[in-house]
Amino acid sequence: WNTILSGYSKSKSCYSDVLLLYNRMRRNCDGVDSFNLVFAIKACVGLGLLENGMLIHGLAMKHGLDKDAYVAPSLVEMYAQFGTMENAQKVFDEIPGRNSVLWGVLMK
Repeated sequence: WNTILSGYSKSKSCYSDVLLLYNRMRRNCDGVDSFNLVFAIKACVGLGLLENGMLIHGLAMKHGLDKDAYVAPSLVEMYAQFGTMENAQKVFDEIPGRNSVLWGVLMK
């Protein structure tokens, strides 16, 4: 799944396909991991779907991946891109071992 999602996520014109495949994957198996969450978050940002991104954030929390080294920065960037800085700050504050890359995402 991740290989297919990765390929589709490289083209902005395929972001809808990323979410369709992601939802199909979720229906067929419970294979949520940090990589497919990041692809889905990126697609939500690209399509301007904040509510869908927030649902994916909730799913990440349910699976204990919201503080993951790949997922957390994607969530911070998602919220920052949508201008919901309060949410971006909240996610950022909960990330253990914040680094300069994360600070840069928040400062954009």
